[in-house]
This record gives sequence, C-alpha cells and structure tokens, in this order.
Amino acid sequence: LVCPRNTISFGITLDHLEGSQSDDGEDDALDAVSYFGSILFMRCVSGTRVVPRCQEKKMGQDVFKGFGSSTSNFAHSYLTAACAIGVTETDVDEFCIRLMKAFKDYEKKKRKKASKENEGS
Repeated sequence: LVCPRNTISFGITLDHLEGSQSDDGEDDALDAVSYFGSILFMRCVSGTRVVPRCQEKKMGQDVFKGFGSSTSNFAHSYLTAACAIGVTETDVDEFCIRLMKAFKDYEKKKRKKASKENEGS
C-alpha cells in the first residue's frame, strides 16, 4: 500500500496468505486472512487490523461489500498497524518480532492442516 502522507499507520498486503478455490467453489481467502488476524490477537500483537479482500457483511437488509475497507472493491487483503506517538524503537522491534512469529505460526498450522487433509485422502 502506498500512502506517502500517512505517518500514523502502515499497511502490508496479505495476498500470500490466501488459499485458492476449494473443491466446492468457495473462496478460502476470507477464512485464511481472518485466521491470521486471530493469530495476531492470540500473540498480543496490538494495534493491528486485518481486512480480508472482498469481505461482505449483511446487517438487516443491507449488504456491505468490502466490509472493513475504505472501498467496496479493494483488490488485496491487508493488515494495518498503528504507529502511535511515543512509540519507541524497542516497541517497534518487539512488534516486528511478534508479527514475524505470527507469520511463522500461520505457515506451520497451514502445513499441519494440509498434512492431515492429505492423510485422510
């Protein structure tokens, strides 16, 4: 994400986490990216917001396309993280350590799940 005037947060695309089409035709991208968001939460990675690509939410009779994003058709899943006033270099380092651990944990769990699915086939 290119946002040169935004000095209080940053974004990272999460397209590499998205699954492909499953056998029943449902897109796994939403679940994969949302699951990564739960990993961040469980690892106490605060100040983040994960937005799956093309997420829809229905509230009453209204359907919100691109829910959580600032547009209804943003082409990427992404993560934003707040950069607050007073944050220290140590805080940023700890954030990066936790974020990298979350990516590694996600990939490990993804491989484990795929292994179990292959054993069952």
